[in-house]
Amino acid sequence: MPGMDALLELERLNEGETPTNVTDPAVWAANLLEYRRDHDLDPALDAGVWLAWAKWSLSRLRYRAAYADAQAALELRPGWPPAVELRRRIELCAGTHGLL
Repeated sequence: MPGMDALLELERLNEGETPTNVTDPAVWAANLLEYRRDHDLDPALDAGVWLAWAKWSLSRLRYRAAYADAQAALELRPGWPPAVELRRRIELCAGTHGLL
């Protein structure tokens, strides 16, 4: 992942956007997290990656994983509205199925 593309991707993620064209989310997330660390960028930028990962987990009905990922985003950016909203959505979905 070229440098400027990675930085732009991190910024978009932290605006609450989630990409739809990622073929391997695990590799994609690892590359972004590694880029952020290698370039000594603000660790709070990782929140967007965790939020995107939570959305993918939720889309696969992996409620506990989605909740943990949303919580990780909130630990990096307390009170962040996109993460708070997603966590509530996860709680509602999981609560309906008794899975949290």
